[in-house]
Amino acid sequence: MLLVLFGLGGAALASGTVVYNSVANYRALNMLTLSPAYFSPIHAFFISLDSNEELLESERSASADFEIMNIPLNVVAVSPAAAEYNVIVVMLESVRASMIGLYTGGQSRTPNLDAFAKRHIHARNFYANTNFTVKAETAIWCGMMDHNAKPPLSKYSDQLSLNCLPKLLREKGYSTRFYHGYQSDFYSRDRFLPKVGFNFQYFHEDEVPGETRRIGWGIADEAMYSLMLNDLYTVAPPFFAHITTLSSHYPFKWEWPSTAPLPVNSGQTLFENYQRAVQYEDYAFGQFWDTFQRSPLAENTIVVVTADHGVWTFANDIDMSKQVLLDEQFFRMPLMIYHPGVTEPVEIEQVSSQLDIAPTLAEMLGLSGESFVGKNMLAAVEQPWAL
Repeated sequence: MLLVLFGLGGAALASGTVVYNSVANYRALNMLTLSPAYFSPIHAFFISLDSNEELLESERSASADFEIMNIPLNVVAVSPAAAEYNVIVVMLESVRASMIGLYTGGQSRTPNLDAFAKRHIHARNFYANTNFTVKAETAIWCGMMDHNAKPPLSKYSDQLSLNCLPKLLREKGYSTRFYHGYQSDFYSRDRFLPKVGFNFQYFHEDEVPGETRRIGWGIADEAMYSLMLNDLYTVAPPFFAHITTLSSHYPFKWEWPSTAPLPVNSGQTLFENYQRAVQYEDYAFGQFWDTFQRSPLAENTIVVVTADHGVWTFANDIDMSKQVLLDEQFFRMPLMIYHPGVTEPVEIEQVSSQLDIAPTLAEMLGLSGESFVGKNMLAAVEQPWAL
């Protein structure tokens, strides 16, 4: 099979492109544009090559192209750790970059996320590979694309042999832990997570009745952040932890806690309710971050903050006839990274995607010999690219 790179319409930027400039060289590649409301903007199909020799030649050609594309210009300096870093990945439910003030330059409804991004590492042109949460998790952990028009890989756990970042870290002595406020059997996560490499799972059926607040589909994000931190305080380092938030899940019209600084009037439209959900996400993250900064974890823990996918609802002032603009908003995600060894703000301009998180973390953790499809986002290259 061939490695397929896909492009988002309108995502060809001065900082890079997500369109592979040699796609025409591969006659075995066929790409079909699909509706962004249900599928990723470009969906890749594979067909068999005629012979093993042709396959080998295609692999050699693709490898040569990748070597050229990955010639580094400069690399963001990351101070080496005296001991192994812990990692916390925060994947925000349905939070597009267009909802965060830093990315739009407009009015900020997300002061906590904005402040976090401005002080640390953030990627300006970062894109989702899917519009399914569990498939975004696979992209982030394993650096691989799931099939957007079929059930997720998590449904076929018994048939899979994956080489994902949590598994690699677990083999090196990390405790690998996953937290989510919904039920464990949704998309067969309970069977999929061990395959990926997680040795601990916390879902809403694990909660103590009466001790956690609920919003919408399950445990409120504030409560899940607290549960995660309280658990991590007891874990011997190093650890890799992932939390997928839930409270900002569609349809967004929930009873929000009075402590959250949300507009008094309830939303009348889907987009207004979406705005309120994002504002709650920002509030809950702010509570987590304040607690984290005061804890010993801040000294040796990398924190990655990103999102799974967008939502197909927009402000009234956007031109709904301009498909490129809608696709851009739908698939462009926030990405922010706190690293204890990076003391100055860093902005990554070159285009990147969820597939680049695993190789970037691998480099930060000294696993540079591991092989992922994506790239290290902290290494600027002459020909910027993303899958």
